[in-house]
Amino acid sequence: MDELTVSFLESVAVPIVLINDSAAVAHANSEACKLFGYFLDELSGISLSSLFPMVCIEDIRKWGTSFSANGKCNAVEAQDKSGALFPLSLIAQPWCTESGEQCHTLTIQEQQKISTHQAVNETLQRVDLALRQARIGVFEINLLTGKSIVSPSWYTLMGYPKDTEIDAQAAWEARIHPEDLKIVQKADQACIEGKTKRSLTDFRMRTLDGSGWTWMRSDAVATLRDETGRALRLIGTQTDNTEIKERESEIELSEMRFRSALDNAPIGMALVGLDGTWLRVNDAVCKFLGYSKEDLLQTDFQTLTHADDLKADLEQADQLLAGDRSAYQMEKRYIRSDGTVLWGNLNVVLIRDQYDEPSYFIKQIVDITEQRALAQLKSEFISTVSHELRTPLTSVLGSLDLIAATSPEDLPDNIQRLINMARTSGARLHVLIDDILDLERLSEKEISIECSKQKISDLVIHSVDTVQAYANQFEVTLKLAHVERDLYGYVDTKRLQQVIVNLLSNAAKFSHPGGKVDVFLTRQKRMAEISVVDQGIGIPAEFVDSVFEPFRQAEQSDTRLRGGTGLGLSIAKKIVERLGGTIGFENNEKAGATFWFRLPLATPPESARN
Repeated sequence: MDELTVSFLESVAVPIVLINDSAAVAHANSEACKLFGYFLDELSGISLSSLFPMVCIEDIRKWGTSFSANGKCNAVEAQDKSGALFPLSLIAQPWCTESGEQCHTLTIQEQQKISTHQAVNETLQRVDLALRQARIGVFEINLLTGKSIVSPSWYTLMGYPKDTEIDAQAAWEARIHPEDLKIVQKADQACIEGKTKRSLTDFRMRTLDGSGWTWMRSDAVATLRDETGRALRLIGTQTDNTEIKERESEIELSEMRFRSALDNAPIGMALVGLDGTWLRVNDAVCKFLGYSKEDLLQTDFQTLTHADDLKADLEQADQLLAGDRSAYQMEKRYIRSDGTVLWGNLNVVLIRDQYDEPSYFIKQIVDITEQRALAQLKSEFISTVSHELRTPLTSVLGSLDLIAATSPEDLPDNIQRLINMARTSGARLHVLIDDILDLERLSEKEISIECSKQKISDLVIHSVDTVQAYANQFEVTLKLAHVERDLYGYVDTKRLQQVIVNLLSNAAKFSHPGGKVDVFLTRQKRMAEISVVDQGIGIPAEFVDSVFEPFRQAEQSDTRLRGGTGLGLSIAKKIVERLGGTIGFENNEKAGATFWFRLPLATPPESARN
């Protein structure tokens, strides 16, 4: 049994004694020392009979032969240092040293237990196989002689053939990078002197063919020390660390690029801790908020957020932390160092570590103070103009209605036709003004949404009945294809019907004469989905990305003739989102399009469940 195996047996939690051919103890592990009450140096050299008074070397040889045949355990009487006798079971395994001396390994167990030595041998084989597969080399250095013994897996790791006979320590020193050799020796020396518990280093090792370098990691501990505390042996592992080092290098390069991008970005960028403290900020953020980097890093984003916007920001951050979303965007107000209120467009993503635990936020902040001011001016202008237009328009339409009420025979046909044209154009202008005002109020959240629990099917059916007369103009039939009756939601009745009527009107308007529009109301998990399916002209490819933008309509000539303000879908989207839902569309496979929106369901009232 070689020195490496002896070192291994030191870690086995079973008493083991090595007996030489002179019937003396050549080695005993710490478990055996505890069992018999001796120190290690006291057991070394003690006679076999001192431990087993009734056992001689011939018995051991015979048992060794018997073990080879049937793994027999042998009951004996043992004696500890105090002279007390106690029963044990021995398993004897013969082996030879490199010099040819016949020795035996005595594995000590209770008689009813299985062969521990056999289990140890099997374990050694499994360990070596595992080491080879994991590319881990095991080494032990005798610090008195400077010689190393290594595991078979070490040879594999270093690229040597299995049966190569080399001086392992010399081969290792010849191939390690000269600069790294000093680092390893310094770490080893600190461990040897007891200044550190282990020697852990990374170093470069030249490949066997000399063509390049690989990274290795050494992890060693002292297994035996003299009376002064100085280590006599080092045992450890050596692993190929090249892939890890390459990844670390890539990560370091990536982090360097990220830091450079963050610091030099023309827009505000910051790393923010989970508690809201600023961890890293660039010049653009400091300029926006009016702080130096040092002062800004002493505060947190909550302090600099306008009180009216803080709740919404924190709620969305909590959703990121909970994993409910991957990012969020919002417009919010910030308090500048001089007290000025600024508007910023905030984009936030959450960075997680390798264990998928939240680490920090990356925030981008774009100054939109001027844009918000211009938007406010535009909103005020549109609102003012719309109101100023509405008053005279109402008078004009009223006057036209009075004229139209005059007996037809009192007016020439051409005058009657002009009056009807004026009434129609005036009505379209009135709808446009109403839509513009609705859009602006919804954008600024000036329109209050008053929700109550309603049966959604009733609102869908009522909307279909309302629009059917309009659909008749285009020779289109509206059909309730499938409507689930027991779906309830917290909705604003007027605004929800406005959305449904808009979708139905569009579907009828863009359908072919004689066509049909199907309406569906179904449950989609915790949402109610309302779908309007037409068989008309569909959505042109160039219009797909801007369907819900205001003042946008398909440019096809036949659609232009059908009229419309181009605001209906934009208004519908804002209403649905104010109700906590989502809206979308897709072109049908054969013809036409499907517009849908989903709203959160509510629990039916008690009366509806009985």
